[in-house]
Amino acid sequence: MQYSFSGISTFPTVHADMANKAKFKFAVMANYLLLIFVYSPVMAVTYLAFGDCVKEDIIKSLTPGHITTACQILMMIHLITIFPIMINAPNQYLEQLLNISGCKASKRLYDKKF
Repeated sequence: MQYSFSGISTFPTVHADMANKAKFKFAVMANYLLLIFVYSPVMAVTYLAFGDCVKEDIIKSLTPGHITTACQILMMIHLITIFPIMINAPNQYLEQLLNISGCKASKRLYDKKF
């Protein structure tokens, strides 16, 4: 469950991009409820299957082989692809400080170069 809270840093971006900002609270609550319904069965089944035989780092609990390698590759892909999402809010803040408008990407690129 703790990983679902890492999305908190993207909330300002989501709020800024929403057409109806009054529905932000509802969207956040709906997303957390959805996460509870998705994560809870996974946690329960995993605990029932393995109990407390699982190490703190779940990948170290797997036997070495193709599945462990696939998990490590997927974790690496996740870390690489999440980076632009996580730095989006600070980037938008800096664009606002530098008075770079929120218009088309080509104009923002032009503004950044010159």
